[in-house]
Amino acid sequence: MFDTLKTTVCQIAVFMICAQAIAHFRPKESYEKYLRMLLSVMILIQIFQPFCKLFFGVTGQELSASVESFQRELDISMEEAAEQSVLAGEKLETMSLLEVQERMVEQEELAEREKLDKEENVEKQEKMDVKEEVEEQEKLTEKENVSGLSEQVENNEQSE
Repeated sequence: MFDTLKTTVCQIAVFMICAQAIAHFRPKESYEKYLRMLLSVMILIQIFQPFCKLFFGVTGQELSASVESFQRELDISMEEAAEQSVLAGEKLETMSLLEVQERMVEQEELAEREKLDKEENVEKQEKMDVKEEVEEQEKLTEKENVSGLSEQVENNEQSE
């Protein structure tokens, strides 16, 4: 354990010396804050790497293997999701076609109902027109009968 700690401290010291040399020979001063941030992150990673090995028992190779395994699982899941997406798209298209067909049938039924309603309205209107004509004829007949009776009454009065 002491050897691991000594090795880690030596690696960090060498890295810090190299980092200071790189920071000193930077191309422009405007890059200084970005370079310092990058170097700080790299130093933090080097500091926490031994603790991860100690607490989690994970070495770099094991971590790499688990990342690759995760990547394979992710690829398989993505392929399955793509297949399901294609199937869902086909099902949606089929459902859409069925809905279009159902709507067309509904529209045809609605058009037939409207046509029947119009025909019924026309028939009703014709019946009402005929009824009105009959009523008018009856009124005219009554008037003629009344006027004929009144003429007879007048004729009878004059003859008396």
